[in-house]
Amino acid sequence: MNSYEKDRTLVLGASENPERYSFKAIRSLLNHGQKVAAIGAKKGVVNGVEFSKERPAFEDIDTVTLYLSQKNQVDYYDYILSLKPRRIIYNPGAENPELEAFAKGNGYRKSGSVYFSPLRYRTILRSKLSFIKAKKQNP
Repeated sequence: MNSYEKDRTLVLGASENPERYSFKAIRSLLNHGQKVAAIGAKKGVVNGVEFSKERPAFEDIDTVTLYLSQKNQVDYYDYILSLKPRRIIYNPGAENPELEAFAKGNGYRKSGSVYFSPLRYRTILRSKLSFIKAKKQNP
């Protein structure tokens, strides 16, 4: 499967608690027509998305979005990169310099609070450069 066929977002740190941002993220992603997978500390369901603490070998993950504290991410480092996502998003409270360094050491590049795979990062840079060039030509 090439990176353009990957179209699902993995919510890591899923919860059935409606007050948790992971719950809100799953609902929002679904409401915007996104495919969603989730992993949580225990079994649960949010809007039809079932999750547990199991780590399936997904092949269609485009984005991993983290809703885990830094200490709870450690056991997931290798798993996250094994999915070969195009992006890893650190949500507020999930910032993690150690995982960022691990991702960077595996070819991911940072843009804001998001790390992009090498292929995706080059595409973003080209898009930004094209936008800047067009803006200079048409002020």
